[in-house]
Parts: sequence; structure tokens; C-alpha cells
Amino acid sequence: MSNISAKPNPKFDTIFQKRKYKKDHLYKELIFFNKGRDAILFGLNHLKINKKDLILMPGYICASLVRPILDTGYKIEYYDINKDFSINLDFLKKTIKNKNISCMVIVHYFGLLTDIKKIYEICQIYNIELIEDYCHSFFSRLLNNEKEKFLTTKIYSIRKNIPVFDGGAIEISNINLKSKPKFKFFSFRDFSLLLIRSIEFIINKCKLTNLYSKFNERIKISLSKIIPKKNTQKSSIYKENIKYPSFMLSKYLADKKYLKTSCLKRINNYKFFLNELQKLGLNKSLYNIQKSSVPQFFPILIDSSNKDLFKYLRKNGIETIKWPNYEIPKIIKKEKSKFVNSNFLNENIILIPVHQSLSKNNCERIINLIKKFLSEK
Repeated sequence: MSNISAKPNPKFDTIFQKRKYKKDHLYKELIFFNKGRDAILFGLNHLKINKKDLILMPGYICASLVRPILDTGYKIEYYDINKDFSINLDFLKKTIKNKNISCMVIVHYFGLLTDIKKIYEICQIYNIELIEDYCHSFFSRLLNNEKEKFLTTKIYSIRKNIPVFDGGAIEISNINLKSKPKFKFFSFRDFSLLLIRSIEFIINKCKLTNLYSKFNERIKISLSKIIPKKNTQKSSIYKENIKYPSFMLSKYLADKKYLKTSCLKRINNYKFFLNELQKLGLNKSLYNIQKSSVPQFFPILIDSSNKDLFKYLRKNGIETIKWPNYEIPKIIKKEKSKFVNSNFLNENIILIPVHQSLSKNNCERIINLIKKFLSEK
């Protein structure tokens, strides 16, 4: 049996199809960037958020999104979320009344949509701009494109659902771009990603090595700290980075059948895991999928009795994820008493893949490994 990546495999017949991306394939108000962090900076600038005011941001967040916001001169007020990813509305009202808040960011974690109706109403009352972070949840928004209820700004990181190197995007109303970005042909970055993913697929298929072992993960983390990152230089000047979707992304977005099939595959895989893990008494997280959600991963809430499941699955070739893991903002880790739930979720949730490239055998293998782990306890 081959090892299993947390990322979907490239689909060559989609990449090299003749159809070209047209803006009306998705949303009329979609603007593209390299990454989701570029999209949120564009949104804050377009919404004219005052840098003297505070932006409400969940503590359960990745520092790579937060860092550019702080570097550009904005101020952030973190809030703790509940263990089911919901928001304490009483705490929200109290914070808004006591502090000068002009914008709030909420996150739809792992493709599982959060009910924002009451949050939206509160923001409307206090004239606060609401930004929905769909960076994990592009497919969920795609599935609900015709069901828009709230006029909010939405940001995406499509590469977290589709095998591309770019995919930052924003959905925002009442905007006219001065110039339109030009179409991009097959680039070196397209080729590099395609090559890397293909090599990873071959290594996993032939089990040449376990890319997800503890040793290889340490190497990956060490390299990520050594290799210089963009946006590391502090600057209060916003630079607009609007672009056309990459060649590969434009091909995936043009293939409606691929998008629809991917959504259904993820939902079915999630339901399979939910059913099987409930039989094992393991799914204590209660994150049951809503009708409108397309999961990015399947979250499992671990405890002291199964705390080694993460290491066990990776040791056996299953790329299991912790998010944001070591990328959680330092202030959240430092002030644990203030952000109890954010730290709890970061330390106790593991994510198993449900993506569109998983076969039935892949899913059954993951479940069998979990059964074996539990039987050996």
C-alpha cells in the first residue's frame, strides 16, 4: 500500500485541456493574488480600515496571515474562540463596546462553515467591516455561490484545496480595477509544482521513503526557518499584488466537472471517516459536517489516551497535519490563560486527509491503521 499525502494529486487532463478560464465561471467580484495574505491586505486597504483602530482576529490562526497585517501597520486584537470553532457572542459584544474596533475577521476552519448570522448582525449594528476567511474553505464557498445571504468581504487561498502554487483571492463588492492583469502561460513555477508533486506521488506510490516521518518533518521545519520568506521586511506602505490566475489554476477553474467532483469526493470521504470513527468512539470533536460544507480535512480531537495517534499515522506513511502548530502567533502561546481554547485546539486537534485524490482503499487503510493503533493501547 502506498503512502498518502495530505495534498491532492495534479490532474493532467484538466491542466492540459483547451478550455480557458473566464471570470464568470465563479464569481463576478473575484480578484486574484499569489496568496491569501495578499488578498486580506488588499481588502483592508480597499475598505479603508484605519490603522489607529483595532482588527478583531481569532487567536486560533496562522502567523503567516497575521504577520503581513502587523508589518503593514495595522493593529490586531485577538479573541479566543469556542472549542467547536464558534464565537462567544457576549464576549464579542463586550469587546466591541469597550474597544475601538473597525474590522473583524472570522475563519471557516478546515472547510467546515461557521454560522455567521448573529455575528453579521452585531457588526452591522456597530458599523464594523466583517471579513470571512475562506482560506481553508474555497470549495465550501463554491458550493454555496448562489446562496449569498451576507454582504461581507471574503478571502481565499485556493491552493489549499487544489494542487496549484497560487490561489490567493478576494471577493469584494463595489470595486473597479484601474488595469486588468494579463493572462499567464505555463510558467516555471507551474512546472516546478507539477514536478515536485509528481515526484512526491512516485515516492509515495513506490514507498521509496516515508516523507512524513519524524526525521523528514524535522528537516522540513528546519528548512522553513532557514529559507527567507517574503513579507519579512517591515513596511507600512501597502503594495498591490493583483495578478491573473496561474496557468494551472486557470485550467482547474475552467473545469466545472473537476470542481464539482472534487466537492462531492471530499464530502463522501468525510462522511465515511465520520461513520467509521464514531463506531470506534474516537470522534469526540462533534464537528459534524453541515449540508453546505466541503471539508478540507477531517479534524480529530485527541486526548491523553490516544495522544500518540498523530505520530503513529505519520510513522505509517499518512500525512497527518497539525494546524497552525508552531505557526500559531507567539502572543497566543505566551498568554495561555487568555486564549485557553485557541491553545487547546492547537495542541489537541489532528487533521487527516479527505481530498479528492483519495481512493476508497486509501480511506480504508487510514481507518485500519487507526483501529490497529487503538487495539494496541
